[in-house]
Amino acid sequence: MSSIANKCAEFISRPRAVPMAVCVDPALRVTVGEYDDSVPSDVIGVYNKTIGRMELWRQIEADLRCEYELRIGGLGRVA
Repeated sequence: MSSIANKCAEFISRPRAVPMAVCVDPALRVTVGEYDDSVPSDVIGVYNKTIGRMELWRQIEADLRCEYELRIGGLGRVA
C-alpha cells in the first residue's frame, strides 16, 4: 500500500493548479484525477501538493489503509 500511496503522491506533486482526488473503485483500483471528473462514492480524499510530497504520501497511505479496512474488513491482505 505504501508504494501505491507513493505513486499517488508523486503524481499529485506534479505542476498543476488544482488539488487532486484519490479514488478507489469497487474493484479496489486506485486512481488519481481532478475531483470534478471523479465518481463521488469512490473518492477517499482530495489532496493539495502544497503540503509536500512526504506529507502527501503519509496522508494518502493512511486514507488507503482506512478505506481498505472499511471495504475488506482487515483480512490481513494489505499489499
